[in-house]
Formats: sequence, C-alpha cells, structure tokens
Amino acid sequence: MSNDGVSYLDIGDAYFRRDWNSAINAYWSPLYSWLLGFANWVVKPSSYWEFPLAHLVNLLIYVGALLCFDLFLRELINHQRTRRSTPPSDGHTWLPAWAWVLLGYTLFTWSSLELIGLRKFSPDMLVTGAVYLAARILLRIASRGRGARWSTFIGLGAVLGLGYLSKAPMFPLAFVFLVVCGFLVSSVRDAVPRISLAVVTFLLIASPLVIALSISKGRPTLGDSGKLVYAWYVNGTSLDADDAAIFSRHWQGEPTGSGTPRHPTRRLRDNPPIYEFAAPVSGTYPLWYDPSYWYEGLRLHFNLHEQLRVTASHASSYYGMFVGFPVLRIFRDGLSPRLLLHVSLVPSLLLLAWVLLMYHSERKWRTFRDLCQYWFLSTPGIAAMTMYSLVHVEKRFVAAFVVLVYVSAFAALRLPDSRRAKTLCAGILVPLCAIFVISFTRSSLPSSSPVYWQIADGLRRMGVRPATKIASLQYANRVHTAWARLARARIIAEIYPHVPNLHAGTVSLEGQLFRDAGENAFWMAADSVRSNVLNVFARAGVDVVVAATAPTRGPLDGWQAIGQTGYFAYFLK
Repeated sequence: MSNDGVSYLDIGDAYFRRDWNSAINAYWSPLYSWLLGFANWVVKPSSYWEFPLAHLVNLLIYVGALLCFDLFLRELINHQRTRRSTPPSDGHTWLPAWAWVLLGYTLFTWSSLELIGLRKFSPDMLVTGAVYLAARILLRIASRGRGARWSTFIGLGAVLGLGYLSKAPMFPLAFVFLVVCGFLVSSVRDAVPRISLAVVTFLLIASPLVIALSISKGRPTLGDSGKLVYAWYVNGTSLDADDAAIFSRHWQGEPTGSGTPRHPTRRLRDNPPIYEFAAPVSGTYPLWYDPSYWYEGLRLHFNLHEQLRVTASHASSYYGMFVGFPVLRIFRDGLSPRLLLHVSLVPSLLLLAWVLLMYHSERKWRTFRDLCQYWFLSTPGIAAMTMYSLVHVEKRFVAAFVVLVYVSAFAALRLPDSRRAKTLCAGILVPLCAIFVISFTRSSLPSSSPVYWQIADGLRRMGVRPATKIASLQYANRVHTAWARLARARIIAEIYPHVPNLHAGTVSLEGQLFRDAGENAFWMAADSVRSNVLNVFARAGVDVVVAATAPTRGPLDGWQAIGQTGYFAYFLK
C-alpha cells in the first residue's frame, strides 16, 4: 500500500460517511476514491483484508481498461477494413487484422503493466480507459463524418468528463480531443452544433466538482494538483537539495518570493525540526490527505532557464518509452548483464519493427504523408506528453497517450498487397510478441508478508484505539501511513529530517553532530535531548510515538517492541 493509496482510501470513506467538508479535496481527484470507498462500504472488510480488497479494485479497473482498449482496437480494425474496401491504385494496403491483434495487445499490456503497473494505487488506469474510449469515438467520427450520430458526441463529452473526475490534467486535454473532433466533421456548419453538444455534456459532468472545489477554496479552481507539482518540480529545482526538500513538504514560506502560507504546519522545535498538523485537516496523515490546504498562499514564479532545464530533463523519459535501449548509458558505462536485465526491450523492438515495415513499404518520402493520415490519434498523445513535459513526467501519467502515438504510427504503414509482405509482417510482429512475453518472465512478484497489519494488530494489543494520535521520529509518509490506516490511528506530528543552512548529511542537535537527521539522530542524542523531544510531542497532544528502527545504543528507556516487526512504540498517555 502506497501513501497515495492511503489518502484515496481516506477520501473514499469520507464520501460514504457523507463528510463532505473532508471529502472535497483540491489535490486528489474523486473517481478513484469513489470506487475504493464503494468497495469498502459494500464489503466492510476487516483491517486484514482491506488492502487486498483495494488491490482487487485495481484489478477490476485494469479489466475495465482492457475492455475499453478492445473497443478502440476493434474500431481501428473496422476503420482500416472500410478503407481497404476501396483499394488504392498504387497496390499498397494497411496492416491486416491479425497483425493489429498481436501489436495492439502487446502495446496495451506493456503500457498497462510496465508503464503504469497494478501495484501502485493511482487513478492512471482509469485515465487510460477514458483515453481509449475517446480515441475510439474519434475513429468512429473519422469514418462517418457528418453521418456520425448525435449520441456519439454526447458519448465523447461524457467520457472526457469522467476522465476529468479521474485526474485533473484531463480537463485541458479534453478540449484537445474536442478540437480534434471538430476538424473531423466535414463542415463548420455540421461541426459547431455537434461539438457544442459534446462540450455541454462534458461541462455537465465536470462542473459539479469544479463548483465544489471553488466554493471550498473560496476562489475559482479546477484543482490545485498542477500548481503544487509545478512548485515542487519546476520552481523547486532552482533551490539546493535541502531547501527543495522543505519546500516540497513542510512549507513555511521558503524561499523568499514564493508567497506567504495562510495555514502552514506548526513548527514546535528547531533542533530537531518537529512539526504538528493535527487540525483542521482529517485523514490518517493530514499532511498528505490534502496538501493544497497546507500550501494555501503559495505563489508560483516563471523562470525560463529552469523551465527549459526541467523540460529537457524529461526527454530521457520519452526516450525510454520510444527507443528504450540505453545507447548513451552503454557508451558511457559499458554493456553489462545487470543493465540488460533492467532494460525494457519493448520500445526498441517496436521501433525496429516500424522501421523494417516502413522500409519494406518502399514508399520513401510518401511515408511522412501517410503519417499525417492518423493525425487525430497522434495529436492528443503529443499534446499530453508536451503538457506533462512542462511540469513533471512519470511513465504512468502518459502511458495511454504513448500508445496512441504508437498506434497512429503503425496505422499509417502501407505495405505492398502481396504474400511476401504478409510473410514479412508475420516474421516481424510474431517474434516481437514472443519476446515481450518472455521479457515479463524476468521478474516475478515479490514475496510479501502482511507487515502493515502486524504493526496495526500489535498496537491494538498494546491498547491503541481508533483516532489515537501518533508521532513519528522521521518523515512519516515513507514508512508509517499504511499501518496507521489499518489501525485507524492518526499521525499528527513528526520530526522532519531537514535543517536549513547546514551542510547536507549533518545536523546540529543540541551541540552534537550526527550523520543524518532521521531516527538515528534521535537515538544517538543525549538522554536530556530525547526526553525534551518526547515532552514536545506530549504537549502537542500525541498519545504514542512510533519508531521504525531500533536504538543504535543505550537502553530502550520505556520503548516497547511491536511484536516481531522491528517497530517500537513509546506511550505518552
């Protein structure tokens, strides 16, 4: 269970207990939380089964995305079959249906399992389903033009609206799909009423969330995730490593010019830096339940140099998704079996397959004209990748859009209508699919034990009850949120391992130097310092302090081991 997943679970619970003030969240989009909350509301699992149930929801979402892709692929095959019914005069034809089955499902499985993955709790798989359905509708409109039914445009608006409820960046991307759709209709006279209907449908679905967020924040907003991510990953790159760390979590107004926090987390102590954040945000870990609350007052700034630097740094991510083979890294570090073990061969093989088929098509410069035929699929994909490159790129963000670009490239290929061309196509795509399947056998699912549940159950046996207030000796989002969710406890304070204006790797703690500012610094401190830290937690209303590591020296002094988990608890009340 990831820390993001804990927040989604908490928000889902808030919706189904009708706690609207807590449920409306400007950072996390609601649709994924609704699905998790609905599953918990219906099944009412014990804490032992709560995370497996959430994984089951992920699996069902994956199956839904697979069905959406299947509809998209069928529409693509039908679109090319319709065009094949009027054979071109130059004796070339498009990829056969069986080739699209091999290629299409290779693309889907690679993008879904490798770029997104089923282990991470995020709404990205929901977004892929919406993108594939929207692309299917574009294909249908491209085939029928003004003959497309009005319900088709209603469906496009509805799909894009659900995409926005899944993830906020789909709001601007929805208008890319709508503009593309408008160009696919044969005339302006026919396009305007149809696109207007799609826009109205989209706004009817999206506007309740926009209105709720705007009322909650007291200002017009579509959501604050883009603003915060830009601050963390673009504005934050102009800082040194230490300042960027505090800028991205316990923001107190640094650096100068970034705005004045309206309600920052409360700093209780400087050395070590202790922060408290019990109210008014709810959730297992209020700091990550609604980051937009703690960053209210943040002001972004634009710097061309840092913007270009961030955008250029994302080129390597796209290189990995479209080329794959790390040529530059091999040139620098040399070829090694360990490197090849962690390299995805799929992008390299896809690129090789496309180049070979393109070469065999013998269309030369006309290939570039062919690539423009499916511009309506590649345009949303390129627009999405460009948008993310300006802020922050992760593979899971752009997985479906990468697939659209690949599909548009392969759909543009026109091979000679001959038996030799079909044999060559089979000789390229069948090994590609086989190598892809084999590559997935390189790694297996890691064995795991329910350690989070063991910690939660151990604390219950020690007397911890729901709503118990917990403090952490380190950044809690890394190690504590999952078990705290199962224990129904609340983490309200922590030692955040950062002290400005000191050299990285050392911290001044009451006159002593330590190698890091995490739990080890606490364990190595003098008894008087440790006692003072615990007193600060007690005055903040903390009931139990939890540590993820054992003391490096000295006695436990009241610390109790939580079963055999390696965690320790200190009861203040």
